[in-house]
Amino acid sequence: MRIENGRPLTKQRYLVVNPTGLPTDLQFSDRHATSALTPALTPTDLQRLRATNPGLETLALGE
Repeated sequence: MRIENGRPLTKQRYLVVNPTGLPTDLQFSDRHATSALTPALTPTDLQRLRATNPGLETLALGE
């Protein structure tokens, strides 16, 4: 987990990419055919997202 402004960053938004398309059962802030922006996720939320959707790639964008 990163430290930002002297405190741990507990929630982040992520860009999620899957070339074969995104699962339709997930809620995203902004969604396109093969990529989406998540709401703020905790590390546990992100781990759960990756575990249930193994084809997804994620890029941390910050709070």
